[in-house]
Amino acid sequence: YVATENNGMTVINTVTDVVIGNIPSPGSGGQSIALNLNGTLAYVSEAFNDLSRVVNTSTISTYTTITGFNQPQGLDLSADGNFIYAIDRYNNSVKKISTSSNMVVATLTDARLNNGWDLMVSTDGVYAFASVTSPSNANEDVLIINLNTFTVVGTMSTTTGSRGMGKL
Repeated sequence: YVATENNGMTVINTVTDVVIGNIPSPGSGGQSIALNLNGTLAYVSEAFNDLSRVVNTSTISTYTTITGFNQPQGLDLSADGNFIYAIDRYNNSVKKISTSSNMVVATLTDARLNNGWDLMVSTDGVYAFASVTSPSNANEDVLIINLNTFTVVGTMSTTTGSRGMGKL
């Protein structure tokens, strides 16, 4: 699954390296994709459409959309699969979305998230890490979010350009 800036999401068969489907959303600004635990749904942040699209992966079609964003960026699934956490860049926040209702259930606001790019949940599910550009644009910082209290508990400084993140 590939989030694409101009087309929403593209699905590629990794055995044959052939595109097998697209979720057309022209000019959507596709930013990030997270799959639910059993892989049946993909959550796609679409920055320019100000929404997150929920895609049925077996039919490669839109299941529903989650609105109320102002340029959503990185997102990730909680360790237990019950929530999606998504950066809502121009609302300076991280949104906690229930995967059972596809509704926002909590919002964490922090001015530094205005420059938020990517988000990753720790494998133990206790923390989320959000990459943000520092106010001076001198470096990229990572905000450490405690998911139990849904508060920012720390900041790590990194080098310029370290916006994307991944899990091992």
